[in-house]
Amino acid sequence: MPKRLLHIALMFLTGFTLLPGAPAQGAEPLTGKYGWESKTDAQLYQKALWEPIRAPRLSAFTVPVVEKVINCTQYDNDHPPENSLRRGGGFCGEYYWLEQGSGTSLVKIDTEEKLKQALGPIDNEAKAVDILTLLKTNLVEGPATKIPEGHILKTEQGYLVQLKHSDTFGCGHHIPQWFIYSVSRSGEIKLAAAEKIKEPKGPGICVD
Repeated sequence: MPKRLLHIALMFLTGFTLLPGAPAQGAEPLTGKYGWESKTDAQLYQKALWEPIRAPRLSAFTVPVVEKVINCTQYDNDHPPENSLRRGGGFCGEYYWLEQGSGTSLVKIDTEEKLKQALGPIDNEAKAVDILTLLKTNLVEGPATKIPEGHILKTEQGYLVQLKHSDTFGCGHHIPQWFIYSVSRSGEIKLAAAEKIKEPKGPGICVD
């Protein structure tokens, strides 16, 4: 029987998801309700024991990097940077990239492909966290620790990472929401699940 089907069968018999390797101390099941992209993934991972994220942002790089940002006060709003790892902010857009080295050896990492090349195979927690937090916007992290809020789970395909989005800009009620992403060894990112949230009644607010 394929391993994936065996895990599902064991889950129904025991009430828990059995995954390779023993969970570390502090591992816990997810709280809240999620809409999963795959029913099989929901059966496998919703009840699994997830480990809290412990890797600070930018800790995966063997050669230290510095994160740079530029906003609309520093460029012509009609001509934003051609390349960036992600765009943040509202009307006044913020564009982010990494720099590695200095002087004539300075390397600018400003595309997803360059980021994947710099990280190499996604084979540990720090790399899974970094590729996501460098490409996704409005994530919540500890102000002192720079550790993103969330959990991580190693799977046969790579990693599942739970991250909280703050929903800062635009119009609405701006309720923080949890998302779960799958990250393969090659760095391919897919949305695996989104927290089901209930919008309160009444008008929201617009933030720019």
